[in-house]
Amino acid sequence: MATANQSSLNYFFGRYSDNGELAAIKAQLDQTSKPSELIDIYHETIPVIEKIIWTDVPDDSAVENYQRVFQELESLIQECNTTHRDDRHKFYIVIPVADRPIHLQQCLGSLLDLCKIYQYGGKINHQYQKVAVIVADDSEKAACIEQHKKICAQFSSDGLHAEYFGIDEQIQQIKKLGEGASDLQNILGHFALQQDAACFSHKGAAITRNITYLRLNEIANNTTEKIIFYFIDSDQEFG
Repeated sequence: MATANQSSLNYFFGRYSDNGELAAIKAQLDQTSKPSELIDIYHETIPVIEKIIWTDVPDDSAVENYQRVFQELESLIQECNTTHRDDRHKFYIVIPVADRPIHLQQCLGSLLDLCKIYQYGGKINHQYQKVAVIVADDSEKAACIEQHKKICAQFSSDGLHAEYFGIDEQIQQIKKLGEGASDLQNILGHFALQQDAACFSHKGAAITRNITYLRLNEIANNTTEKIIFYFIDSDQEFG
């Protein structure tokens, strides 16, 4: 059942009509009408498309239609969400950062671009539902800390929720451990256990990650969603 809503999917069926795998899927599509069945068609087709277009460097038309295939898929999933819950994983991108506002801005900008292109999970109230960010700040410079906070607020306003997990928030997580915090000295660091904001910066990426795990555990224990936590460096970009 080909409609305008499947125009990019049909683009590949037409362009590669001599491909046996796509021809077989196209035959299924012609007999399909329910959104849930169409979703299965997309999931079956996308790996075949990827295999075909990456046998060589894809041209702009192939790339643009490939990206729009995902947008069509997300529209179908959102349509089905009126009766079925979207139980796909939610991704939390965790970014430890220390005095690198330019890197953080570029990193989050590249992630937001991907959200706009592929629209994974869709949006509710202008917020992407299946992708979020936690910025674990280990900065020393007050100016950088303020910039990191503003960057998180900016991207949250743009639809990509970015939680700022700074020194005060990290200390609060350690305090929740109570006396048990002393048993984790090798993991959280001696000076980190002092819970003194004045000497809590530049703990290093490892200790900052370990403290952030406390927040991630809190998130995981307070949701029924399936979650994937994914750590990256602040100087990485999504392409």
